[in-house]
Amino acid sequence: MHIRKNPLLRWTHLCLAASDSGFQLYLDGVAVPNHLVAARGKKWKAKQGLEGGGTLVLGQDQDTPGDGFSASDSFSGLIADLQVFNKVLTQDDITAAAHCRKAIPNALITFLNNDWIFNNVTRRSVNREEFCRNNQEQFFLVFHQTVNLETHRQLCSAIGGHVPHENSTREIFMSLMEYAMNWYANFIKLHTRIISTNFNCEQLGMFTTFAFLWRPGENSSYSIDCKLDYAGGNYFMCDIRRETVYRLNGLPENIQDQVDSHYLLYRNHGHHLLRGISKSYIQHSGDRWCLYAIQKEGPFYCYLSNSDYPPVGRRQWNASKLLLTICDRSQFTCDSGNCVEINKRCDMHADCEDKSDESECSVVKANHRNVKSMASIPLSPLLVAGNIKISSIPEIDISRSVFAMRLLVGLTWEDERLYLYNVRELSVIKKEHFWAWHPHVQPVPAKMGETPKSTVFIVRRKCPGQPTLCSITEENEFSPNCSEVTMESDYQVDWYCNFDLRNFPFETVLCNITLYLTSYQLWDKDNIAFNMPQTDNLQYCVSLKGMAVNDSQLTFTLAFKRQFGGYLVTTFIPIAVVSFLAALSFLFDPEDFTNRVMVTLSCFIVVASLFSQVSASLPPTSYVKLVDIVFLATIFLLSVVFASHVTFALRRRSGDKGGKKPFVVQVGPRKM
Repeated sequence: MHIRKNPLLRWTHLCLAASDSGFQLYLDGVAVPNHLVAARGKKWKAKQGLEGGGTLVLGQDQDTPGDGFSASDSFSGLIADLQVFNKVLTQDDITAAAHCRKAIPNALITFLNNDWIFNNVTRRSVNREEFCRNNQEQFFLVFHQTVNLETHRQLCSAIGGHVPHENSTREIFMSLMEYAMNWYANFIKLHTRIISTNFNCEQLGMFTTFAFLWRPGENSSYSIDCKLDYAGGNYFMCDIRRETVYRLNGLPENIQDQVDSHYLLYRNHGHHLLRGISKSYIQHSGDRWCLYAIQKEGPFYCYLSNSDYPPVGRRQWNASKLLLTICDRSQFTCDSGNCVEINKRCDMHADCEDKSDESECSVVKANHRNVKSMASIPLSPLLVAGNIKISSIPEIDISRSVFAMRLLVGLTWEDERLYLYNVRELSVIKKEHFWAWHPHVQPVPAKMGETPKSTVFIVRRKCPGQPTLCSITEENEFSPNCSEVTMESDYQVDWYCNFDLRNFPFETVLCNITLYLTSYQLWDKDNIAFNMPQTDNLQYCVSLKGMAVNDSQLTFTLAFKRQFGGYLVTTFIPIAVVSFLAALSFLFDPEDFTNRVMVTLSCFIVVASLFSQVSASLPPTSYVKLVDIVFLATIFLLSVVFASHVTFALRRRSGDKGGKKPFVVQVGPRKM
């Protein structure tokens, strides 16, 4: 009996020989040791025989005789050439049958008997030689196409083969003859590569030209010529040295139960055919490859192509895009059909010739188990790490108690519902492409309705992903514990702060900035970073005074320390100079009352002007500031100087009128 079962997708010959001494299982004509066979149920008792009137059930397990059938316990595959004999076959008979060298006559039961009852079974005729031809280790396929050597290699690799390069002239000759007989061609010019010197070619790695001549009814012949250059040919050949399974992905759900997902490539009478395991096949006819179901007339999908080369890769079949590939789960299929390692997907280096491995590399999706909940708030709070950076403080308006600040807020979290696909080690995703839930920050105290000017999402992967080959994109999936998402938002916000000017210009103002995580998410207090630039060019020097984390609330305190160097130069030093000049007026000639008073009044005017300018630059307050006290003290001092000059002048004038000796204050050294 020959069977073909998924995922083997190859014919396997099974034979069970039972005798009085026990049983022996043969696999493809080779005896299998009994200790490797998993026996189920009771041990074999050959001597008790088989009772008549029973039912032989194939491909279905039965819990009780003739009953207890379950679809989950049914065989999925192909069974052909069933034969039951009333004798024990010899090893030679079994080997010959397994390799299709002869048919064993006088079988008691075969599929040709008419008393079979079929249920959910598709029947078709199969040539006996197909069992062995499909399992051969090496066969050659010829395609109508002129290609160069590099393209030749790529095309052969994409279908699981390579450019013929061994001394296989006889096998190549036989393949070409089969093609010629069915193509009705009388001449085939084929180029291939050789690695031996059996053809008197002096240089290794030269090219062999097969000029094949076919004369119907006469002997066929071929000639071999060694060339240094690969000149191409009318056809190219691929050496297929192993049975290659093709996967077909991207089929709509409504036809998946009518067609197969796995296929094998055959050479059938000079034509190429992709045959499924049991329900469908893909055939080239004329100018197209078409997908057919055995139980349906007409094709499901067709791909337009004049080439008889299989349509591997991502192709547009009618209105749907399908993927036909030989790549396994550890590989990614290029659009051209070639395979690269799945870990090279989206590694910022093009490994596919068409660069398709670097396309669609920033994809965020929900796992199918959580697709409905991805836009909603997580059921349990997430720990959110923060990276806060003050980019700049362009303006401080103490008259409105407001300062403008550009704040960059980075939030990093892991969401167990979120699965990432095809991300690089570091991928940037625009906000409009990240549709899943993400935390939000509410800045306080700030103007109502403040929103970030820009937001981007950065996805970092921390371990290799797992390939998901269920779709035509063959995505590389990263589970939540292998990836993290960072949302970077740029806020240009006006913050409110009470600038207390009592100690102006030597004040230090503390402003509290709070960032609330909405939806009851929690700050990860062990993973909070804060950065800010040097702000010496402002009227205040801003520094971080402290930071506190309380569940969803992150508060950091900024210290605004007035840089008073400018006020020393423009205000306090002029006040000191003016006060000194006013004091020097006491050194003037006592008789020079006018100049002494004018200097004092000038100093008074200068101080009053400075007082007015400083007061105008500050907001009105209900309290007295330190600078006010300094100005008032200076004004009082100048008033005392002025009053002294006036008092001295009045005393002198009254002394002159009374004839008394005027009161004179001696200033300076006494005369000897």
